This record gives sequence, structure tokens and C-alpha cells, in this order.
Amino acid sequence: MNLSRELGIFANIVNDGIGNLLLFKVKPDLFMGNDHDLFIYLLKSTNVGILPANAFGFPLQKRNAWFRITTIHDSPNIIGERLEHIAKAIHGYKLKASQT
Repeated sequence: MNLSRELGIFANIVNDGIGNLLLFKVKPDLFMGNDHDLFIYLLKSTNVGILPANAFGFPLQKRNAWFRITTIHDSPNIIGERLEHIAKAIHGYKLKASQT
């Protein structure tokens, strides 16, 4: 699965050979908040917890929402399902934002 193309919400996905984790950047035209805003929104709307990148030293900046997931604790199918939930929530956020 090409996550960036198929889910349509990621501007960047980074691993850089650092093992069992992935860093995702949400497209800024879809989510205008920062890492912490994304964490709160996803937890409330999907019940999926992410690790906001600011917890690892990324600066908090609007329209620059990054998060990290580890790939060792769940199967690829479970990770894919959760990323799909995240994608639906992000698309829903964009829809709500455009209606206000």
C-alpha cells in the first residue's frame, strides 16, 4: 500500500532507517493545526491515539502537524486500519472547516 497516495492525507512519510517507526506529516491544506491539536482531534474523533511529534522535539507550528507511530506492536493490517480511520477523520475535519 502506498499510504501517501491511497489515503491522500500525508504530505510526507519518513523512516530514514531508524527502525520500527514512521513519522507522518499531514497535508497542511487538510489540517491547519499543530501536532498537539491533531493528537486531541484524533483521540476525540477516532479513539486512536498517536504520538505527536512535538513530544520528540518537533516545534509546535500551525499547518505543520506531524505524528509518529511504531510498527512493532501491531500487525500491518491493524496499522493500516487505524491509518484509514485517521484519514477519514482528517477528511472530515477538512469538510467541517470548509463549511464554517
